[in-house]
Amino acid sequence: MAERDPSQSPAALERSLQRGRRLDRWGSVAVLAGAVCLLADFQHDSIWLGALEFVVGFALVGVGVWALVRGRRHLTPVVPGLRFLPADARVVLYLRSFSDDRGFARMGGTRIRDVLQWPPTLADLRTEEQQVARGVAAFGRMVALGKPSDQLPQPGAERSYVADEQWQDEVLTGLDRAGLVLLAAGPGKGLEWEVDQVVRRDPARLVILVSRDRSQYAQFRESVHQYFPKGLPDYPQPRARHRLFRGRYVRAAIWFDPDWTPHLEMLDGKYPLSGAATRTQHALPLALRPVYERAGVPVPRKNRPTKPRPKEVVLGVVLFALPLPALVVTFCVLFYSAALGVVKFLVGPGGSSGGGGTYTSSGLLATGNPTLDFLIITLLVLLIWPLPVALWMRRVLRGGPVAILMLQVAGISQGIALLVSAIPLGIFFLIAGGLASLTFGVAPLWLGINTFVVNLAAPPIATLLFLRRDVREWAESRT
Repeated sequence: MAERDPSQSPAALERSLQRGRRLDRWGSVAVLAGAVCLLADFQHDSIWLGALEFVVGFALVGVGVWALVRGRRHLTPVVPGLRFLPADARVVLYLRSFSDDRGFARMGGTRIRDVLQWPPTLADLRTEEQQVARGVAAFGRMVALGKPSDQLPQPGAERSYVADEQWQDEVLTGLDRAGLVLLAAGPGKGLEWEVDQVVRRDPARLVILVSRDRSQYAQFRESVHQYFPKGLPDYPQPRARHRLFRGRYVRAAIWFDPDWTPHLEMLDGKYPLSGAATRTQHALPLALRPVYERAGVPVPRKNRPTKPRPKEVVLGVVLFALPLPALVVTFCVLFYSAALGVVKFLVGPGGSSGGGGTYTSSGLLATGNPTLDFLIITLLVLLIWPLPVALWMRRVLRGGPVAILMLQVAGISQGIALLVSAIPLGIFFLIAGGLASLTFGVAPLWLGINTFVVNLAAPPIATLLFLRRDVREWAESRT
């Protein structure tokens, strides 16, 4: 039997932590395998093989996204009741109509047209509710009442499931504990009772989330405006940037002065240049900056993981990046030393055959000095490629989801390419190293063999390191 959550709940939950971890792990593998099929260039001329790669890649991404989302629902924390939370725990109470759960479960970058353009990253799989929870995480852990008919909770707020006759007591307990109350503007008589209870308390702790569209907000405003001493603001006419850079579901946020004066801040249109899939998470703290400052809570910094970086991240970057300069230097050494070996073997003193000839160079580097030629060529190569690779690895070390996905795809595709070409590459390194050994001894031969082995093994190992659960949790914690 699957491992069941020990908390007492009247809901018929099918939550299994073991199944959630398994779905999370294999979902990540499936998404990565699909991304390799969609992004890697295997250089073949068959249109049928190309079509097969696309179909298989698209199917793997779809299955992987389903598994990841399902796994997150299994792993969403469930608490036995808000009154059982630790006394020193900071709480954000999330109130909404259950009919809004589907809208808050929306994710960016997972629609078919988005997947066709680019495989989803971890950031693309955050629901609106998860982004709201991350946006206000500085105020504490976000908790909410679970829908009684849930089989699995939605990812985002921690869920508390209580009987129908206990839900009002649970809300009152949460209102007394919460340092911040988030109220999603939606329909429902139960929500009206919650609005009445919220308005009886400190206005500085209340934030209203305007979701879906202006029509839903208008209905909410009409049904509850009498509870607010100074009413609720009108929904502003959207400007061009609001229409162009719309959020998935959350459109605006309303916060209040101590005298209940409301302030409406649009979330649409913020962060238009990057982070489209996580716009709600990044825009919400900006819209609520006065609330953060009034509460003495720091506004979260964008694009910073909140968990310590595992050592496997640095090791994976080193394994992926170090073979690149080693490969360049090795090719330079082998080409030049092999050429010198051929010259020494074929050209004798004074131009006669039999060995011991004089080295000459031509072209742009006609220095006549083989060591100087080699150093100049190597330095030129090393000055051209390191900058983009360094910027790429810097993004990986900072938890960039696209950078990590590209490293994983490159690691697997490099491993496959080297494995497919292992025999011809091995023959090349042996022949070049053998010719080089005529001049420099056995060192170039061992250098070629070791570099070939390192380049064959290091990229796939780096990819496997980034599939570890602690590494994925670190990347997922990126704000």
